[in-house]
Amino acid sequence: MINSLLFINFISGSATNICEHFLTNKNLISLITAKKDATTPCACSEFDMALDTMFVKVGQCFEEWLFNDGMKQRCCYRYTRRVPSSF
Repeated sequence: MINSLLFINFISGSATNICEHFLTNKNLISLITAKKDATTPCACSEFDMALDTMFVKVGQCFEEWLFNDGMKQRCCYRYTRRVPSSF
């Protein structure tokens, strides 16, 4: 359903409609919230994350090796202050 919506909005040139649909779809929001709670939390520091064998480094981020209830966690860190970046 989302793919067809993306295609239709791509043709009409309206990316705003995609965002509005995404932000107002209660079923999608509930699904994301439920799945988010099942993911492995990010470590507070990049150093601690590097020690966690459940994650592999990809650029400035660390991604889980395995899926957890259909989800994979991605934790990104800034090099300057070593704090999790907004994602």
